[in-house]
Amino acid sequence: MKIKLNFRKFGLYVLFLISFSVVVYSIPNPGHALDEIQGYFSNDADLSVSIPKFQSAIGSCTGTQLMTGINPDGTVICDDLKPVWVVPTSIISRSGGNGDFTGYDGMATKCTGANEHVCDAEELTAYSQVNGDIGVAGWYNTGTATTENYVYGQGYDVYHDCGGWTSSLEIHYANYWDDYRPGLSKCSVSKNVLCCKY
Repeated sequence: MKIKLNFRKFGLYVLFLISFSVVVYSIPNPGHALDEIQGYFSNDADLSVSIPKFQSAIGSCTGTQLMTGINPDGTVICDDLKPVWVVPTSIISRSGGNGDFTGYDGMATKCTGANEHVCDAEELTAYSQVNGDIGVAGWYNTGTATTENYVYGQGYDVYHDCGGWTSSLEIHYANYWDDYRPGLSKCSVSKNVLCCKY
């Protein structure tokens, strides 16, 4: 059985499909009127009723809070979020210990003042760029891990926030801030905890 193609007809079919696709693609979508879309908030008949409520919610959070959402009843959800680059108002050195705080949550309990938390590298750098030396020393969170320097009979030196602040081993390390710069310390050494206050 021999199949014979008629290239003239085939070409016409291809041309028809391309032109049909262009016509369908170029037909504009009329969209929907606001009164045709269901309202967002409770008891809103349509979106034309909801939009003014969205607009009135903007700027309703106070102080350092940011708007994170709007409930279906129209109430605004505000939260204390830290924007990308914020400089702490002060850095406090609190009583700490060796690298075993039973975890990040255990270390967080060391920052006991209002609006305090354990500092991270970005906050300490920002503070130093604006205010100069922080004037105190202590552990801080990095959230990073590396290994190097094989120690015979003990394994590799590990740099990782003292195993997430669960280790006081000699071969584990963490970062600490020493007045004006970051440094490394063995997790067996006792240091204060740096708390950032806003």
